Amino acid sequence: IDSVIRVLGPRRVELAPYDQAGFDAIVAWSTGDRLGAYEAARRAARLAPSGMAAAQVGKEALALGRPREAARVFAALDARSVELRNAVFYWIDHADALHASGNHEAEQRLVALADSAGFGGTPWYWRLRMRAGIARRDARVRRELLDSLDGGWGRLSRSLQAGMALQELTEEALAHGDTTVAAVLARRATQWYAALPDSVLAQPR
Repeated sequence: IDSVIRVLGPRRVELAPYDQAGFDAIVAWSTGDRLGAYEAARRAARLAPSGMAAAQVGKEALALGRPREAARVFAALDARSVELRNAVFYWIDHADALHASGNHEAEQRLVALADSAGFGGTPWYWRLRMRAGIARRDARVRRELLDSLDGGWGRLSRSLQAGMALQELTEEALAHGDTTVAAVLARRATQWYAALPDSVLAQPR
């Protein structure tokens, strides 16, 4: 990123307006300027309306702590479009925005749509599905969660993100008063981290 800024910085005025917005976003990301990144994303989306550009506005709004705005932006997009149907960040950020907004019914519908789009076997889908189910106090999902923990929970157990997912779901269960599930999740998270070799723990998160 630094090299891009160094090379393009002096030539910013020569760039097309859309490319200027993209460059400004890079600069903002490099300095942790979330508001600057949000404004740059909005300019880019106005200049070249597209699903991906609009989704970036939602992503930046979520990073700014504006989940309701992010959810509105994401909801206006076509999840099955060529641009977005394989964009994992769109599905995760959209679900995160709905969850943070407390709209768990819409969150569950989005998760179901992700399943129909072919993501049902992925670790991130499992995390989003379980989180939405816990928030909705869905007894069926609760049983599925406990059964999956007993059964090894598939691909998630081989993912470095598994421990983080278990921690998040533990906190979610506690937030919704399900201390039984929280205790099981916390115990499994502890076991999972304890079993990891140092080489895995050293990998970047």
